[in-house]
Amino acid sequence: MKNILLLAVGLLACGADLPSAPAETPLVDVRHRCTAGNRPFRVELNPELVASVVGRVDTLTATVYDKCNNVNTSAAMTYTRAPTAKASLSAVGTRKVAVTSLATGAVYIYAATGSIKDSTRIDITTGGTTYFLATAENGSVTDPWHPTYTPFGNGGIIAANSTTRAKNGTRSYKFEIPAAGAPTNQHYSQLFAGDPQTSMGGPSGHFYTGWYSFWAYIDAGYTQPDWNMLLGWMTGVSGSPSPISSIELRMPPAGSPQVLQLSFRLINATAGNYTAPNISGYSNVSNGYYFMTTSSPAGVVAFPSNQWVHISAYYKISASNGEVQIWQNGVKIMDLTAPTFDTFGGSTYTPLTNTAGDMMLQFGIYGAPQIGDQRLFSDDFTVSSGRVVP
Repeated sequence: MKNILLLAVGLLACGADLPSAPAETPLVDVRHRCTAGNRPFRVELNPELVASVVGRVDTLTATVYDKCNNVNTSAAMTYTRAPTAKASLSAVGTRKVAVTSLATGAVYIYAATGSIKDSTRIDITTGGTTYFLATAENGSVTDPWHPTYTPFGNGGIIAANSTTRAKNGTRSYKFEIPAAGAPTNQHYSQLFAGDPQTSMGGPSGHFYTGWYSFWAYIDAGYTQPDWNMLLGWMTGVSGSPSPISSIELRMPPAGSPQVLQLSFRLINATAGNYTAPNISGYSNVSNGYYFMTTSSPAGVVAFPSNQWVHISAYYKISASNGEVQIWQNGVKIMDLTAPTFDTFGGSTYTPLTNTAGDMMLQFGIYGAPQIGDQRLFSDDFTVSSGRVVP
């Protein structure tokens, strides 16, 4: 025995290896084993809080997790909202939902798989302060518009309140110049507005810098490559307003892509009062007619007929560094500004002046004579501090 002990001590002293103990086997609770595709445990709908405006579409994303935090991609999803009148829903695949805001206030969007769900709150506003709103639902054109404005002159056909079609509600404004029996001088049918319903801060109480938005629907005419105003800004001088500029809806002149399109005109320049600046990305025709090119923000964007189209324009009134943005169906198509871009001064009387310091509006059809019937419907004309999103 003594010899055996001495041998063991010797082995330890020499660093010899002794047999090791068997490794311990970790304990596994098979009740919570994590494997991909386990049954849903929780749902997350993101973002959790959204600030939106009436008419805008926001997209929410739902993600399903199992108990071990693995993403489950196979669970079926349902989407609901409350109150239902505030928004409409459209599923985009199985994990996204498009939410269209319909009315101001708060709406909750729910994503659920079985009894498991999560929610997002959307707070809906009108997109800033609304200064002017014309919906046609009152059955008239005289409030808040003026069907005629004597100092400016209107020998054309007075616009009408129509139930033929509407984007929202049951009525819209109808502007039409019939092909048969109309005198050649009746190439305009328009409405006028001198003052917003809520002050925009203009020096004389008229229209000022802001967003001008509306829906438009054309189903006849607009085939001629000649000037054709849709929305015009005039000096706010009482009794003698003078045209400053306008958004036009027309075919372009020869040499440009021959598609019906929105364009912008500096009337105070085309009248010969000064040289309109060239702006990169746009063609400048006849000293102040600006047309889209392939280098414009969205290229050359055609204006479709026989469907409602949303137009939103930002107008900054200024004798220098004026600015105009035009958006069509939520896409920016024109962005015009330059040091000598004058969106303040008028084109007639005493050119390039504006003693009122603010503006009046003309809206509808006003342009060169067209071949055939020409017809425009418009709905929800809005002037606001923020862009109205379709």
